[in-house]
Amino acid sequence: MLDSFDLSAEKLPSKNHVRSSLCPLFSKIGDYVSRVLQDGYFSGVHFGVATQTKQGIIYHLRGKRNSGTNPVFVGQWNQEIPFQQETSWIDRGSFGVNLLSKGPVSCESVLDMSTKLGLIATLSAFGNDDESFKAQFDWQRKQVALSTNLIFGIEPKLEHSLVVGFSHLLVAAQVTLEPALKFPSWVVACNYQDGDAGQVTLLIHDKGPSVTCSYLHNISSRLSVAARFVYSSNIEQRSLIFGAQYYLDCDTLLKAKVDSTGTIALSCIQQLTKSSPWKVQIGFSSFIDVASVEKKSPAMGISLQVES
Repeated sequence: MLDSFDLSAEKLPSKNHVRSSLCPLFSKIGDYVSRVLQDGYFSGVHFGVATQTKQGIIYHLRGKRNSGTNPVFVGQWNQEIPFQQETSWIDRGSFGVNLLSKGPVSCESVLDMSTKLGLIATLSAFGNDDESFKAQFDWQRKQVALSTNLIFGIEPKLEHSLVVGFSHLLVAAQVTLEPALKFPSWVVACNYQDGDAGQVTLLIHDKGPSVTCSYLHNISSRLSVAARFVYSSNIEQRSLIFGAQYYLDCDTLLKAKVDSTGTIALSCIQQLTKSSPWKVQIGFSSFIDVASVEKKSPAMGISLQVES
């Protein structure tokens, strides 16, 4: 479901699958930790309606409204481009347009050539000054992944990343070149994954500088716990967060987390329909500030997603 939380249990790959799967891109390192600690928490009111035609066209309308702000709506149209897979080097292609109620129009085109070349090219155009055009090229194999981003705008920049896999260990680096910076900025990462049991991720960033350490443990197929610690030379950027998620069944997910600022977040996500052609998903979240619980009530959030 576009721009919503996927309720299905996304398990870590098994030990045998780790060796045979493609090496992940730099941007995907630590995704499972973010799934537990960030995804599935809603602030304000969210809604989304999506439908897909037999011709491969996706129409999607979503909106969001936070307390004290005007609502923001986004309309998305995405068209699959057919190719003759027997004769074409391109496996799949798509073209999409995003329309914002307050903001620029953006377009994106994706060409998937992963079967023969291992390459995916993404070209994006934006109607704003900060970023006017972006070209991203991702190349993946079993033990290595490369990614290059060319971003044009007021402050153009070039990003390169490399990921190398050794059995259950990933070593990665990302370098960003900007004309305004005398020296390139960099991030190095190390990720160890023990089959479907869990993973540990370490990222070191030159800005700050800062160190991020993340831990995920799948206690069972239903219960997962995670933690993330950020240490920075800037005291305000230091943080510590613990979280957990538990599947009551295939249609109900419970989530909870607490961070070093004293905020407790709770969330419940429910799939309402099973056999209907329309998939309806609803989620409720609550954010409790322990330090000021007597002065103000907890912040609430709700999300409704409908897909056909």
